[in-house]
Amino acid sequence: MNVPCIVINAGPEEKEPIPNPFTTCRFTIYLDVWMRQDAGDLQPTDSILNILLGDIEKALMVDYTRGGFAKDTNIKSNVLFETLEGQPQAGIVIELEIIYQHKQDDPEIAG
Repeated sequence: MNVPCIVINAGPEEKEPIPNPFTTCRFTIYLDVWMRQDAGDLQPTDSILNILLGDIEKALMVDYTRGGFAKDTNIKSNVLFETLEGQPQAGIVIELEIIYQHKQDDPEIAG
C-alpha cells in the first residue's frame, strides 16, 4: 500500500420513515487514514496526524451535501491507530455520518 492513503469503509445505515412521504437515512462511513513516518523525521507523529485530520475535515466540509445527494455530512469521531513504539506506520480512523432522504415508495427519488 502506498502511503499516505485513505481506505474508505462502509458502516451501518439507519432509516427512519419521516417526514412522510420521505425516509431519512443516516449512513456511516469510516475513513482509515494511513501514513508512514521516516525514522529521521523529528516532528511528533501526533502533530502530523493532527495536520492530516485538519486537512481532511476541511476538504470534507467543502461540499457537505456530497454533490447535492445528501442533506448533511457530520464528522462524528476520530481515533488514532494503535501503534508500537518505533513503528513507521500510523494513522487515524475518521467516522462520518451522511444524512440523506429518499421517497418511501421509490428509493431512487431523492428528497
